[in-house]
Amino acid sequence: MSRKHLMRDVFSAAYERTLWVYKNENFRPIVAFSGGKDSGIVLELAIMAARETGRLPIDVSFCDEEALFPGTEEYLLRTASRDEVRFHWHLLTYPQVNIFNRQEPFWWLFDDRLSPDKWVRKFPKWAKWVPEVEIANVVNYYNFPVEKGQKLATLLGIRCAESRGRMMGMYSSKSFHTGGKGVKNVWPIYDWKANDVWKAVKEFGWDYNHVYDDWTRMKVKANEQKVAPPTMVVASLKMLRPAAILWPRWFDKLCERCPGVREGVKYGSAFLNPHKREDETWEQAYHRLILGPTAPEWIRERGQKFKEIVLKRHYKHSASPLPQIYGCPACQPNFSSWFKMTVAMYLGDPFCYKQRVLPLVEPEYFRPGFGTWKDGISFDRMPKWVKDLDTYDETIANMNIRLADGNKKKRRKEAT
Repeated sequence: MSRKHLMRDVFSAAYERTLWVYKNENFRPIVAFSGGKDSGIVLELAIMAARETGRLPIDVSFCDEEALFPGTEEYLLRTASRDEVRFHWHLLTYPQVNIFNRQEPFWWLFDDRLSPDKWVRKFPKWAKWVPEVEIANVVNYYNFPVEKGQKLATLLGIRCAESRGRMMGMYSSKSFHTGGKGVKNVWPIYDWKANDVWKAVKEFGWDYNHVYDDWTRMKVKANEQKVAPPTMVVASLKMLRPAAILWPRWFDKLCERCPGVREGVKYGSAFLNPHKREDETWEQAYHRLILGPTAPEWIRERGQKFKEIVLKRHYKHSASPLPQIYGCPACQPNFSSWFKMTVAMYLGDPFCYKQRVLPLVEPEYFRPGFGTWKDGISFDRMPKWVKDLDTYDETIANMNIRLADGNKKKRRKEAT
């Protein structure tokens, strides 16, 4: 798909896309809000479009992942108090990755096995718990019912300039919206640059997350400023170091909840990467770091399976040993040398970011009874603290509808 110049400014184009959603009565628009600068722009565009089409207040969906920076929570509360916004504050309790801890790669959001005082922060009492285990699935027809003939449309603050992956995803869709029978995803600002975002904030006087001001004062580069939970990727170290200075109490709470964070901030990316001894090869380092007795059991199990798969594939096309550092040209990138294998498996890769031959690590492995990523919805997953929420009755009604629908699908499947 070649690049096409629209011959108009990005603001006008984004507003037209947003207006297209709100003018269509067959859509129930939902703004997916994270508290970041991009979703903040989509929020403001949606308010403008809804005001013009008489569809105020707008529905805004936010998924709380506990480890929010203090300034982000303040911005969320300001947004939720606006008259133009119907704010849906969703509480998730699924396991999230902690790359700083090899012993256990997950930590459970708002863990009901802990006292609320042990959480990084608490949530508003009017928030609502949802049983989804993926943020992308929270906007669904259970959490946001529609009238007959209507369809959900999620407005997302995704920009192609953020990453090559997002750009290729946009090109493959060939449009600013995707989705068939399910939920339609709309990307109003896909062609914006970061400078466009800040120019709109300044010219229109829109509210924004002031954490970005803190990052700027701490000399964090503009393209590295993020407000996402800081335990999932190595790049989050660039946020955690200034955060330890800006909000020391918050940082202490996070370190208590997520073992290894303090060491990661102290030693940097070296803490998260494998190190080979001078007198050993990378093959020997793999056996020591991944398969050796000092490695956690779950990493040893995955490392052994990974090794068997890689070597089996390699010896199908080569009689030579797998290279130590420089990759075999016929093997896939992450499987082409012992060095790349060690890097891929050192932290276990529980969500399969670095390879696709192993399955995801199931939460059941670390917390028996929780289930797997593909499990159906269950009352057993409901945390104890849900009963104290103002939305408890609504949650129970929602769960009953889900269970009834699940039973209908099960009976239809058995009948066929």
